[in-house]
Amino acid sequence: MKSSFSTTRPSPIKEYDRRWLIATMSAAKNIQRRMIIRGTWQRLYHSNTPFISKFFVARVDDIWATVIHAENETYGDIIELTHLEEKAEVAKHYKPLEFWVHVAETEPERYDFLSKIDDDSFLDARAFWEGWLKPALDAEKAKETVWARTLPRDGYTFPGGQMYTLTNDLMKRAARLYKENPRQDEEEDVLIARLLFEAGDTWEHIDMPSTMAYDYQARDLLDPGQAWARKGADLTLWEHAVGPGSVNPHKMKKDEDYLKVAACWDENGYLRERPTKPREST
Repeated sequence: MKSSFSTTRPSPIKEYDRRWLIATMSAAKNIQRRMIIRGTWQRLYHSNTPFISKFFVARVDDIWATVIHAENETYGDIIELTHLEEKAEVAKHYKPLEFWVHVAETEPERYDFLSKIDDDSFLDARAFWEGWLKPALDAEKAKETVWARTLPRDGYTFPGGQMYTLTNDLMKRAARLYKENPRQDEEEDVLIARLLFEAGDTWEHIDMPSTMAYDYQARDLLDPGQAWARKGADLTLWEHAVGPGSVNPHKMKKDEDYLKVAACWDENGYLRERPTKPREST
């Protein structure tokens, strides 16, 4: 029997048709969390959704280098930004912009959409693709747009860093503006909006509502020991348990919480009813 944590499944999607990059910001030492991510939403949706998944890390310390490089030889999905220190302040402020500069310089036309996601976020990639990105692509409206949870600050809005998705042109513009004015004193999700605002640029910001993108909190649960919200729970709050419409729950700092949340989905999407028995491995 194949392990339920296998990271590959046969896919009819050709590599050149994978036009959506999902890049998870990760600390080099967080090997276990990367394995959990590979074994949950990345495994579930790789065969039916045209994304490429990568992790980006800062410079790997010598003591970890052999282990991380072996991990990358196995999975081939880690991008190391060797010029950056692996520090919380770097990640909090400008590590994602440095990653966009890297992509803009190495693969400027490879992707139509580019998402940055935190490693404490889960993503129903298929639902987001089918409901949000594919319609924009089909309508030829995949330009100058960001999809994100909307966060307000000082009279303007910015894309929440738990996950935001940029069209290719907007990614390259943000990378260029950051390279021209490498601000490192602003939190990363605010920074991308600030660079665009200060340049006088315009773009479309499509909000991901709180029913869809939210901070997970284990309250108003259907049952203890799992992550489903009880019937009647308010899913419009900033923090809540998993319910219908969920696509991007966030702030699962503990591995156990992440796995409980991930158990609310299968390869077809959100499970509207809790399984009565454990799902079989495939």
